[in-house]
Amino acid sequence: MARKGFAIAPRALILTRPREAAHRFARDARGAGVTGPILFSPVLRIVPLVPDDIPEGALVLTSEAGARRAHALGLVSRRAWAVGSRTAQVARALGFACETGPGDADGLARTILERERAAVVHLHGRHVAQALAPRLAAAGMRAEGRVVYDQVAQPLSEAARLRMTLGPAILPLFSARSARLVAGALGDAPAPSLVALAISRAVAEAWPFETPLHVAERPDAEAMTAALVRLVARDAER
Repeated sequence: MARKGFAIAPRALILTRPREAAHRFARDARGAGVTGPILFSPVLRIVPLVPDDIPEGALVLTSEAGARRAHALGLVSRRAWAVGSRTAQVARALGFACETGPGDADGLARTILERERAAVVHLHGRHVAQALAPRLAAAGMRAEGRVVYDQVAQPLSEAARLRMTLGPAILPLFSARSARLVAGALGDAPAPSLVALAISRAVAEAWPFETPLHVAERPDAEAMTAALVRLVARDAER
């Protein structure tokens, strides 16, 4: 359980996820006791796409956007595999019968190879960290992928840029692409008081600056919230 009631150091929380996900993470942070200022500056915007066809098979969903697109495309009658608990929660709320993976793409691929006997189709964005269909197909499964949304880059707001340049701030990073987009928008090195919080080691490696950097214990939003609470508590103890 997250601790509540501790003093909060005046670090701003800079959220650069797509808007809906950013606001949900902000609610999670508030619920966990984080009371500092929050600045929203999405550097990615989700744009729906319609593929020419969607093959038969169980769905592989590695993002909430993929789950929502699957629902919009009328695929709710199909079984689904979700990468982790958050995506599974969204998929089930939309009506899917959904199995939950361990939280990362590698683990999901292993789980599907062990437990799935039918064909699968991975619904993903135009920019994807790991294309699962080729990996599953190479292991002997009938697997295909389809792009069902785009993640269009958006400019960093001036307020967010200034806060990260002048500090102090905490920057959660949920994808390697968003890390690169934020870094490119900052240009010169950010303030030494900027602390980056990466959802995985791969995302951490995409952050080019030598600012303080922490990596969540697991690649999911719950672990990111827990890591954020620890950072804020550590500031309050100084």
